[in-house]
Amino acid sequence: MKAHFACSTSELEAYSKNYIDICDIIREMGNTITRDWINNAVATLQDYKKGKLKIDRVDIYNKAIESLLASDTVIIEGTVSSFSIGHQVTLSLSKNKPTLVLIYNDVSNKKNTFQSSFIHSIKSPLLTVAKYS
Repeated sequence: MKAHFACSTSELEAYSKNYIDICDIIREMGNTITRDWINNAVATLQDYKKGKLKIDRVDIYNKAIESLLASDTVIIEGTVSSFSIGHQVTLSLSKNKPTLVLIYNDVSNKKNTFQSSFIHSIKSPLLTVAKYS
C-alpha cells in the first residue's frame, strides 16, 4: 500500500523521533511512503535554523499534494496543529482517502491544542483519530 505521511514541522525538533518511528512502522508493515522526506528534514534542521538552508515552500507544497494524490491512504501525525495539516486532512477526505490522524498522548505539552481543534467535529467514515504513546 502507498501511504502519504504528513506532520507539522513547526515542532520538528521536539517530535522528530515520533515522526521517524511512525515512518519506520509504516515501512516495516510493508508499505511505501509516497514522499519519504522526514529523515532528510531532521538531518538538515540545524542548517535551516542557522540560515544555511533555504526552503522552497511552493516546491514543498506541490510535492506534498502530489504525494497525497498518489497514495492509497494518508497518515498524519497531528499532535501539533497547523494549517498545513488541516488542509491535508480536508484534501485527503475530499479525495476519498482513508485518513488516520495520530495524536501523541502527552498531556504535559501546553502547545498540544489539536485535541480540541475542528478535527473532532469532522464526521467521515474515512477519518480515524487515535492517540498513541
